Amino acid sequence: MGAGRYVHHDAWLIGYGLLLMLLLAGAVAALIVFLVGLGRRPPQPPPVPPQPQPFAAGPPPLTTAEQILSDRLARGEIDVTDYEDRMAALRRHVPPDLPPP
Repeated sequence: MGAGRYVHHDAWLIGYGLLLMLLLAGAVAALIVFLVGLGRRPPQPPPVPPQPQPFAAGPPPLTTAEQILSDRLARGEIDVTDYEDRMAALRRHVPPDLPPP
């Protein structure tokens, strides 16, 4: 009489044990497939450094002082004659290590 209860209870444990064993076997199989897939991947080439861009043809860029002076003229803070006088003064006082424009 008592043996029937334990057999029924053991049947439930066997069912869960079988389920857990199948899940574990599936996880191990998935891990093996993943690791084999990693080994078969081709090696990645090293990153290519960006190439320097060639300079565009045209006049050299304005210096900072010349750009500020041009912006002031564009905003109407100074007139054309004042702009030309100040630009000439800037270009006369070029530092010795820079070539004149």
